[in-house]
Amino acid sequence: MNFTSIIVAVGVIQGVILSIALFRSPIKAGISNNLLALFCLMFSLVTFEDFLMTSNLILKFPHFFAAFYPFIFTLGPLFFLYVESLTQPSFRLKLAHILHFAPYLVLLALLAATIYFNSGDVKIKWIKESFNDTQPDLFSATAIFQNLAYIFASLFRLIRHKKNIQKIFSYDERINLRWLLRLVIGVISLWAVWGLSVFLNVSLFKNLDAIGFPVLVYMMGYWGIGQKIVYKDNDFGSSKALIEPQEKLKYPGSSITHEQIEEKLEMLLKYMELSKPFLKGDLSIQDLSAEVRIPVNQLSQIINGRLNQNFFEFVNSYRVSEFKKQVVNPSNEHLSLLGIALECGFNSKASFNAVFKKATGLTPSEYKKQSEKGDKTSKVRL
Repeated sequence: MNFTSIIVAVGVIQGVILSIALFRSPIKAGISNNLLALFCLMFSLVTFEDFLMTSNLILKFPHFFAAFYPFIFTLGPLFFLYVESLTQPSFRLKLAHILHFAPYLVLLALLAATIYFNSGDVKIKWIKESFNDTQPDLFSATAIFQNLAYIFASLFRLIRHKKNIQKIFSYDERINLRWLLRLVIGVISLWAVWGLSVFLNVSLFKNLDAIGFPVLVYMMGYWGIGQKIVYKDNDFGSSKALIEPQEKLKYPGSSITHEQIEEKLEMLLKYMELSKPFLKGDLSIQDLSAEVRIPVNQLSQIINGRLNQNFFEFVNSYRVSEFKKQVVNPSNEHLSLLGIALECGFNSKASFNAVFKKATGLTPSEYKKQSEKGDKTSKVRL
């Protein structure tokens, strides 16, 4: 048994344990965790057959031949549905989703008719022939293209998700799915590597994908265990319309006039100045809608159309302005820049720095130094 086989074997064990942990996770991610658990389990079973083949143990257990390979056609659909469950409000599994698994069911039927019910000796003969066959087969080519198609579809969903959450939330910590986006890019790279290993028959590529795939998948599982639900029950309903493609559905049910827009805009801006709801770190458009008593779709229409901002930009512009006031306030000298930012409604250093730099062109520390320098210049003139 070589080093690669040992790594793969360890990965299989980790994958099964990870699947159990996801099924039993105390975090209420519902169907998302179940889909991710199934994905990790299916991947572990496919990897287990790879382990049997690369270690030649398949010759001792020939009835495992092709037993788990069909599961490779479940990986793309399961991953795509996992992404859908995180990025779509009120996602539910439907009977129509079975169509995603049609290639798996077809292959399973073909293998049952041609391989599964043969004797061990016949299977050993086919196994030995497969060892000597270095040409790419239809199975591998189809699996590569099918899974790449689903991975790219998931990538587009995640890119769209980044824009959608800014229409509803004033923060993006733990809901931006940035970790998943990075892993998707890594998975695409490894599927490309597997394609090269199949079509060019290069052993280096085979070792890379044999080790790389388990590492990426299990990283996804470990991070996935801690992933919170993006759209809670109270974020459904009216917010769902806000993430529909704009050319398809824009501000449904809104018949607000220009005069009403101006009136409600004035009410909104006055409320933001006086009540400072932006100090609440997890403020959503539903929260603000309830507080200012403007329907969600109208509130979104006012912010987007009249102020030319999304909800994320709108709220964080107030947080940036508040930080500018508080950072030069002598009573806050005992606080760090991050401490002041947290008081102003930001939730993390990374988010604060990114938002502030985009709004002002300066880092928070640069802005503070510039402000202090300006104050000293003013005092000298006086």
